[in-house]
Formats: sequence, structure tokens, C-alpha cells
Amino acid sequence: MVIADAAGGPLSGDAIAELAMGMVLRAYVFDKYKTKGDKKDKAAKVTIHCADPAAAKKALSAATFGRRCATTGDDLYSKFDLPDFAGGNPISDGLATAAALLTADVGARLVVVSASGFDTDSGQAAVQAGLLTDLAQGLNGFQQTMDAADLGQDVLVVTTSEFGRRAAENASEGTDHGAGGLSFVLGNAVQGGLYGSADLGDLLDGDIRPVIDPRAMYTACLDWLGADVEAVLGRRYDGLSVLR
Repeated sequence: MVIADAAGGPLSGDAIAELAMGMVLRAYVFDKYKTKGDKKDKAAKVTIHCADPAAAKKALSAATFGRRCATTGDDLYSKFDLPDFAGGNPISDGLATAAALLTADVGARLVVVSASGFDTDSGQAAVQAGLLTDLAQGLNGFQQTMDAADLGQDVLVVTTSEFGRRAAENASEGTDHGAGGLSFVLGNAVQGGLYGSADLGDLLDGDIRPVIDPRAMYTACLDWLGADVEAVLGRRYDGLSVLR
């Protein structure tokens, strides 16, 4: 049981909703990703007593991504599930969830959306067409949602990958792991353009030669966040003016 009160007077419905969403997000358990045999935590029900339960329920309903809250009497309880990505569109679905989280204004500063399938060692043309379509639609939809919510200036999207691809096709109509790769940076703070180049006449043992240190991009993004670059990266990697 939680009693929500403040010295300056009763808390608003929005404030109670933020408190409840914070509890939900901190308590969320990704059961489907746990190794078999992991101890499963028992679900708990939290009751929040406040001055205006109706206003709190209304605000929480709007904050839980459009899903209805289960309530009993004056009790306030909410549960939401992340999208099931199996066979779906993991990037656009994940970015839609990220957009809902940000527009709900629950205090999140960093949201990570991940997707597999880009290790196209075989049949790359068909597989990559679907992956890049999902990526393009997801990024476009996310940015439109941010602009519509007047959050375009406050949000930055950065795509990263663990590895690049080799320049030449392999025997399975795919490409093997390579050195050079690419990243997208999206947002109203971005100075648009192409940074770096891919010179097929100057390969690195058959790979695209890296020409920009990824940490230069991270430095620019951490500066934009107001974070301590040296604490995160060990030192600064300046020189990439990708942000205004």
C-alpha cells in the first residue's frame, strides 16, 4: 500500500500516474527472455491511496499506451506488455513502443530498440529488403509521432550495429562480416548529409575501410544529452559535427 500525499497539498492525477508508471516500469519482468530455470518473481499488487482516484485513473489510462487499466474500487493497478515481435516488424513495433513511452512522459532519457536478422550471410537481397523496409517505416513513423507531440527538438535517434559487411558477395548470395559499417542519426537537431565515404578502390583486406571512429558519433550524442563524455568513453573523440 502507498499513501500519496505532499506537504503543499494533494498530488494531481498526473503526478499519481507518473508514480504508478514508474513502479510498473521498474517492476516489469521479461519472462520470455529468461534462461529456463531462472526463479520467477511473484507478481505484486500495489494500492495507491490519493485525494482524487478518478483523476489518477484517467491520467494513468492515458499513460499506459492506450491500454485499459485494471482497477477495483479505489485501487489503482496497471500492467502492460511489450509487443510480441515474433514474425512481426521488430524495429517499427519497437519504435512505436518507444514513441509511446516518450509521449507518456514517464521520465525516460534513453530507450533502446534492438532487432536481429541483419547477419545476412546468405540470401541477402530478399532478407535485407524486408529489414530495411521495416527500419525505414519505423524511423519515419517514430519521427512523425515525435513531431506531432512537439518533441522533435528533444529526441535523437541513433542506429548502431555490431559489425559491417564485406564488399564482395559470398558463395551463398550474401556477405560475410566486414570492417566498415554505417549509422543513421535522425532528429531535428541533426545537420543532414553524408559523413565519410565508401571507396571501393581502397579496401581493407576486402572490407570497406572505416573512415570515422564510431566514438566520434557517440561523443556528439553524449554532448547533446549533456552527459560526461570522458566518464563514458574514457576521453573525447571530437571532429564529427553531425549535430547543430
